[in-house]
Amino acid sequence: MWTAIFVPAWHFTGEVVVLHKNVAFVINYGCLLICAIGVGYQAHVTLGRGGSDACSGRYMASKWTADESPVYKALATTMGVYLLIAIILTLIGFGVETKVEELMDFLFYKISPVILITANAFALAHHHVPDFDYDNEEFRSLRFHRDWVDLLLQPSYVFMAKFESALLHARGGNKRQLMEMLEFEDDVDMVLKCCTFEEDDEEPGTMEVKIKDHVMELLG
Repeated sequence: MWTAIFVPAWHFTGEVVVLHKNVAFVINYGCLLICAIGVGYQAHVTLGRGGSDACSGRYMASKWTADESPVYKALATTMGVYLLIAIILTLIGFGVETKVEELMDFLFYKISPVILITANAFALAHHHVPDFDYDNEEFRSLRFHRDWVDLLLQPSYVFMAKFESALLHARGGNKRQLMEMLEFEDDVDMVLKCCTFEEDDEEPGTMEVKIKDHVMELLG
């Protein structure tokens, strides 16, 4: 039955299953269309504003800006709502045309992946963005040390978490981790100056508490 989602025909005849209404194909290609629009938008914002140099601060800032934009969040929410409605309508139609036992068998074997894929679609609208200020020209001028393995296999949120951790360590006096992430080690002081956290503008001592909490999290 899984092959039906790739067959662009309203009537599907497989080795075992015959579908008079190949709704799976419609749902799948609708998801692909929404995904293509989302990827295209992210590429437009990231590459259009940040260029193709994935080691630059300009690229990373543009990527995070795209993740935070209302357009991307709206597309991700649309994907979740689309999947939810499509699944409900499919189950209703499936239940009308089949026996209760067959419907229960389908739910027993497929309900977990259905819930997971729907939850993941909604989760796309809740990207974590950096806690530090990256929307400045100093950060955009930085270059980071990233090899091909990082570029291909390391998502941007993993790099962001490592960079935030390195920033907190550097503010606590240990600059080694931050220096290893930068292509030019002399940029460390500029990074500490331009990448300010929101807590920096709050009452004194808040940043120190954040650093201590982070260190305790790493140790614990």
